[in-house]
Amino acid sequence: MEALASQPSNVRENLTYLGYAWLKALSEICYFDARNEASKRLADDIIGQVRQEPKLHQLSYDGTTEIELNCRDDEQAAWMLRCYLCADSGNRYQSFLDYAIYSHRTLQQNLTRFFLEWFVRAAKLDRSSFLENAGVYLRGCVLPFI
Repeated sequence: MEALASQPSNVRENLTYLGYAWLKALSEICYFDARNEASKRLADDIIGQVRQEPKLHQLSYDGTTEIELNCRDDEQAAWMLRCYLCADSGNRYQSFLDYAIYSHRTLQQNLTRFFLEWFVRAAKLDRSSFLENAGVYLRGCVLPFI
């Protein structure tokens, strides 16, 4: 999270948008089970209170389409995520959302946990009504490990 927090504000805001879009997609599904029920219900609560979507910047990316990544290196992981946030911003991250919504439900819970942690961090860096609204639900929020 530290490496992501050091990214430029437009990249951070796009990561917040991606988290919002993930919760919105999760709130729209009607099939869930015990593996992702807590995430689904939290998404319903947060999205039900959203007054304004987070900003989405159209970012340009002219880099490579394949990246060798050492996933144990936080700086490399943040750089890779930054590349993705730039490359797919014009598509509003729909490819990512389509894949994630049909992935294993345990992974959905982990992805939700990642975005919740990001929202807490982002709220300290960037002002937005979405982060303020979501913050009400994030205080004391714990998703079960499954």
